[in-house]
Amino acid sequence: MDALEQRRPATLRRLWRACSRWWQNWQWPVVAVLFVAGLALGTIGYARYFSQIPGFSHSLLDSLYHSLQLTVLEFNAFDRPLHWTLHVARFLLPVVAAYTAIKAVGALYSEQLQNLRVRLFAHDHVVICGLGQRGLKLTRAFVARGERVVVVEQDAENDDIRAARDSGAAVLVGDATRQDVLRRARVDRARSLVAVCPSDGLNAEIAVQAQRVGRSRGDRLHCHCHVDGFRLRRLIENSRALMPATNMEQVRFFSIYEKGAEVLLGLEPPFDGVPAGASPHFLILGVGRMGESLLVRLAERWKEKRGDTVVKLRVTILDRLALGKRDFLISEHPELDGVWELNPVQVELKEPEFLTGRFLSEAGWHDVRRVYVCFDDDGAGLSAALIVEAQLKKRGRMIPIVLRTREGHGLAVLVPKAGCHDCPRDGLRAFPLLEQTCKPEVILG
Repeated sequence: MDALEQRRPATLRRLWRACSRWWQNWQWPVVAVLFVAGLALGTIGYARYFSQIPGFSHSLLDSLYHSLQLTVLEFNAFDRPLHWTLHVARFLLPVVAAYTAIKAVGALYSEQLQNLRVRLFAHDHVVICGLGQRGLKLTRAFVARGERVVVVEQDAENDDIRAARDSGAAVLVGDATRQDVLRRARVDRARSLVAVCPSDGLNAEIAVQAQRVGRSRGDRLHCHCHVDGFRLRRLIENSRALMPATNMEQVRFFSIYEKGAEVLLGLEPPFDGVPAGASPHFLILGVGRMGESLLVRLAERWKEKRGDTVVKLRVTILDRLALGKRDFLISEHPELDGVWELNPVQVELKEPEFLTGRFLSEAGWHDVRRVYVCFDDDGAGLSAALIVEAQLKKRGRMIPIVLRTREGHGLAVLVPKAGCHDCPRDGLRAFPLLEQTCKPEVILG
């Protein structure tokens, strides 16, 4: 019974937000229909009334004019019975006019109303700083599970502000690195803060300033800051002891690329079916932020799996700067020396060597277990994945090929999603990075 009582408020909030979203999408068509219906009923009602007066000359325009006057409560008492249509119109039209006027005033003073809403109702909520693609997806995900959300966005012209407000979140315009703005967002009563601004430095500064804002709750604020660079995040984590006493133990740094690699390897375990003592071989196309994170997580998992054996993980990396990136990876991750064996294949996607599949011989395609395509551009990634799939088929091989995409729509809808249980085990599938990582359970961990 206690569990049911705890779930009830969240369920009611989800129902309320579902109804709010429906009303946001359909309010003006509904208002327009009600206004036209009110005018029609008022016109009919007045025409019926005037027809009862002997010798009174009236036209349809007279009835329409008197009906329009109802919107401003201009209704004179009459000494004859009124038709029911006029009764309905004289209440319906003023209500529609009043609602329209309130919405117009709200549009003019939207920022002040958002501030008032946060000041009065925000508590035990989530504060999201930064309203790009990541921020908007997180906002919608938190709202969808019944959380109160306050968003802080610096750019007043950001088109996503309207979308975030329509989803049910309160949006404040301001610089989240300023304590007065964080106080307006009621960080002192918040449960968590997530900083996903484009700049790593901004995210770190927001977390520090948020920790300095006084708390009205007994517990501490948990901050989650997005940091793109693997090296920077590792340096910060290793230097916590040297940082000033700003409650930094409550700050967690994360990268959607590292989170994405963890989620992807969880959806499709890479080492299932690897014989004991065998050296698994993977092919990674594109070693950017996602490619590096995926490669590192693969090596770390293999290190845990192989135990005391000296069998190495073999990874062929295909990139136009593959040699330099191989050397960079080795220097950046000395702890994985002896765990992986990196084979660089330097090739351009538009070169004949790639288009004809000749690079596969250098990549050692015979024993590749899985291919990961991690280019930043979705179009280039899909093109590369289709070429690899076609060239492997031509050589009689069908293996899983995972294409990293940014979103779950667009080009990603052309192929099944990673982790699909009803799809063939081998073949091409998409992993929409933002859709899979911008989730409360993934970010809060």
